[in-house]
Amino acid sequence: MRVLRSRLSLALLAAAPAWLFGAWHTQQTAAPAAPPEDPSTQTEPLPEGLAAVVGDRLVITLDEYGEFLVRKSGRKPLEDLITQRLLVGRAEELGLEFSEAAFAIDAQAAWDQQVEIRHNGDEAAMLKELAESGFDRAWFLANGVDARRQEALENAIVQATREVTESGLRQRFDADYGKDGLRVEVRHILIAPSRERARLIRSGIAPEQLTGSDLSDAVQAHITGIAERLGQGEDFAELAQAESDDLSAKQTGGFLPGYNYQRYGEEFAAAVRAAEPGQLVGPIQTPAGRHLIEVTARTVTEFESVRTELTQAVKDADASPAERFELRQALLDGHTVRTY
Repeated sequence: MRVLRSRLSLALLAAAPAWLFGAWHTQQTAAPAAPPEDPSTQTEPLPEGLAAVVGDRLVITLDEYGEFLVRKSGRKPLEDLITQRLLVGRAEELGLEFSEAAFAIDAQAAWDQQVEIRHNGDEAAMLKELAESGFDRAWFLANGVDARRQEALENAIVQATREVTESGLRQRFDADYGKDGLRVEVRHILIAPSRERARLIRSGIAPEQLTGSDLSDAVQAHITGIAERLGQGEDFAELAQAESDDLSAKQTGGFLPGYNYQRYGEEFAAAVRAAEPGQLVGPIQTPAGRHLIEVTARTVTEFESVRTELTQAVKDADASPAERFELRQALLDGHTVRTY
């Protein structure tokens, strides 16, 4: 028997219809409408089957209100409800248990967070904001429970029924241990032609005087000068921060986290494969410009040595958006669904 464990969901408002957020935005930019009467102040309960009584003559039945909601919202809410019921049924078939109390705790946490974010902890202001759009705290919490329940059910069902394939293991192996089990730590310094051109123009050279050949020579001279400085003992990380045109790697001393032999193309990858740790390689020409490359570490992992760990990791991985979608479609396709 597997138990679905609750995780704090900070995005339970995603269960709200999109137009609600538009309503919230409108309330902040326009004069607020008068809030509806608090149901708790109504002393006389409505007769059974009625949704509202306005004045002495206007009566709206629950059936009329239901028809109105169908016209306004269409079939999507019904499809969502059907999907949730099918998910619950599938979870029961698989012997999966889930805790409504845990989902309620998550919903309350999301409420507390929204009160803090939107109104600096003023719950009365949050209640007023919801009331101005025709909603209340109970609505928020109920939608939060629905969202958390569906998230947990989909995740657990996918995990319980996921088939571990060889291709899936290989993909996880490459992600965790590097392509084909080869993980490298790489840092580089890049001189990009576009940025070199900008530097030359700032130095006083007229743009019309810069030929393609001149620019290429300038890039080569710049990268060669950096290589000479490295050869004289200057620090690679400091030069990368001062000189490199790879803005994302400047602050890391030129390191490319999680390098996977794809960034900067095959010329760069071939240089990385051939380099010995600690060896300065380059300049290497790629579409991005010219690089100096250093492999600081290289680790090789054999696939079979980690097969057991990989298998468990694949089984336990959270359901992807694609897997969630495929699950919902499979449940619907497996039943004859008749609606209004």
